Amino acid sequence: MRWLDSLEVRLGRFAIPHLTRIVVVLSLLVWGLIQVNPRFLEALVLWPAAVREGEVWRLVSFLFIPPGAGFLTLFYLLFLWTMGEGLEEAWGSFKVNVFYLVGMIGTVVAAWLFDGVGTAAYLNLSLSFAFATLYPDYPVLLFVIQVRVKWLALISAGLQVVAFALGNWSTRAMIVISLANYFLFFWSHWRRVASDRAYAARRRREFERAQGGALGAKPPEEANAASHTCHVCGRTGITNPELEFRVSSVDDEEYCLEHLPKRPARA
Repeated sequence: MRWLDSLEVRLGRFAIPHLTRIVVVLSLLVWGLIQVNPRFLEALVLWPAAVREGEVWRLVSFLFIPPGAGFLTLFYLLFLWTMGEGLEEAWGSFKVNVFYLVGMIGTVVAAWLFDGVGTAAYLNLSLSFAFATLYPDYPVLLFVIQVRVKWLALISAGLQVVAFALGNWSTRAMIVISLANYFLFFWSHWRRVASDRAYAARRRREFERAQGGALGAKPPEEANAASHTCHVCGRTGITNPELEFRVSSVDDEEYCLEHLPKRPARA
């Protein structure tokens, strides 16, 4: 996303580091206040009618409303903290800020257009999709079962489909905008994945035709040019299947985690 890199050069100094930490801490504070007085929640909800009457803080305060008042919410907030830290390590503060800001503005617009109640739930779900895309095999302890985060993301996507089918137009708009925000940031990633898979499938068909269509034939390693390859050390997903690879937001090259470049320090 070169446009975002160019924007970071101009505006990166204004980025808020560890933004999700701030969101989690304030959400935890709100959770505590709700335990004392449940009606406190009413002052934070994004109601367009109330905003029009001058309660402008609701344009931001809805971000800090926890998804529930029970103790399971604490585990949710801990996971939100983890996701934010992981995204910031991969992207840097500026990109995380932009992702959250675009999602927040989209949620406000959706609530305003359809005069519905705004919620940060779908924004945070899109955050989980981003985390699952970058760290698909990250283990999450779900009660007594350890689950990879990519499966939780798929379950969340299914729940969004149900919410879209059963919800009002405001809910549908917030879901669409949160997903649009995700694809704005990951369109190039999925386009690269689709291109690599199509190339690998085409090479396999060419190999099998060259082998006379023999069943079970496998192409040699050099035919699988779509394998992940580290830009520094040259190791691939074939020669070292235990490695994980990432595409750097610094130069759009692919690296193993050992050689993934860090974000350049700002002056």
